[in-house]
Amino acid sequence: MARRRRRGTQTNTSAKARDDQPKKVTLTLGVVVAGLVVLLFAGFIWGMFQIAAWIGIATVALDLDDYRPANFVVSSVVYEPPTRRQPATYYARGLVDGKYEERFALSGVVPEMRSREELEAHLGQRPVTFKVMYNRNRTEWMIGNDTMRVQPFHENFVEMYRNTALSAAFHLLLSIIVIAAALLGLRMATGSHRQR
Repeated sequence: MARRRRRGTQTNTSAKARDDQPKKVTLTLGVVVAGLVVLLFAGFIWGMFQIAAWIGIATVALDLDDYRPANFVVSSVVYEPPTRRQPATYYARGLVDGKYEERFALSGVVPEMRSREELEAHLGQRPVTFKVMYNRNRTEWMIGNDTMRVQPFHENFVEMYRNTALSAAFHLLLSIIVIAAALLGLRMATGSHRQR
């Protein structure tokens, strides 16, 4: 009689374990799918940022040999306060080598500014001159408030932009690989769940 009870108890325990197994598999699969969805979303957002950065860099990199050192003399400054979608932007209007009227983004040239007054105080008395790299032949095309014609001066401008363009292309490719891996993982996970 005791033996029969033990056998009955063992049978109930093993049946319960078998019933719990599909629940554990479903829970694990749910966690994996959730992780892959997060990875997919992160890869997509990262990719969008990389595309936005790469467009500007590639635009300059295509005409690197046409950029030459020049002097940009500031005539006025423009400050646009931050919004929900973008941070504060500020740029200068002025003349390149005293001939060509252009605009020059100041965000990478001066420290972070919180108002037009602060920007003007930082620049001090005019005329303020910036050494820049200038490409008069480049079509006037704006990315945000950055013009592609006037770029901050760097001693190794060509080498720096080539390296930056390669780095941006690598990060863009990496984000595409992450998105593809997440999509493949989702397909495999949902496919294996259907087979069960």
